[in-house]
Amino acid sequence: MTTAAEKRERNLRVAESLDARGWVTVLLTAFRENRLPGFEVSLEANPLTEITTLYTRASENVRAMMKAGVTCALAEYKHRLYGHSVLVGLAWTASAVRATDAVPELVNHVIGLSGHLGRDDRSEFVLAEELLSVLATFTPNPRVEFLFRNLLFDDAVHFRFAGTLAIGLVACDPAKFVPAVRRYVERREEGPEFFNDRSLMRGFFDAIPRAEIENSIGALGTLARRFVIDWADKLDVRKAYEGFPPEADPLDPETPASPPTIDFSSLNDMYYQATRISNLDALYVRAREH
Repeated sequence: MTTAAEKRERNLRVAESLDARGWVTVLLTAFRENRLPGFEVSLEANPLTEITTLYTRASENVRAMMKAGVTCALAEYKHRLYGHSVLVGLAWTASAVRATDAVPELVNHVIGLSGHLGRDDRSEFVLAEELLSVLATFTPNPRVEFLFRNLLFDDAVHFRFAGTLAIGLVACDPAKFVPAVRRYVERREEGPEFFNDRSLMRGFFDAIPRAEIENSIGALGTLARRFVIDWADKLDVRKAYEGFPPEADPLDPETPASPPTIDFSSLNDMYYQATRISNLDALYVRAREH
């Protein structure tokens, strides 16, 4: 009877034998047929879990081949051949193995869905949600920043994307805190029940340098400033900040948030630290249901 240790060793030897093209075949098969060809895994195993486990135990050479393989697979992906669940599996694999060269391919797939980003009643909407969530794990990245900035301030894009886009934009550049938060607060008014404000604001408070928030609070505009201060109270973080007004201002008219000027010189990492590989199973399973 083969022990777990022996099975791991055999799988690592198989991994060592694969070049980038070999990984393309393995990955496309894994997410299309829910199996890892050539590897010894449980029939109930989630391919993404197994791939992530292999990556963590693999040599640097195997890791490089896995990254190249998933990048090539994303470039070669065709919906008519594979379906959405394969693209989602490949995308989260790229995130799990930190395949930064895959970012342009992921961006291209989102751009290819641009005609479907205004409606939430199609499978393409769910696919776009997954791809944007994956791209957010690669911040800071200038391509991600450019894409997120343009989508966040595009009125034709559905409001339900606003949370991911806002926090991803700020993850690329904390100096975009003011326009990103203002735009998020503006768009959430269209359907506040769809947003997890607690999680989003906790992410902002944990990730943005304290001085940035303190210096920016006065520029937020009344509605966004009130929103931020309210959540500072709810999350019990207001006492950590200087310069916050003692209470939120009464609402008064303000102009809509305007797009910020892109500045690629200030990039700061945040979102990847908030995204755990342990969450990938649930995301992959949810994608397969659509």
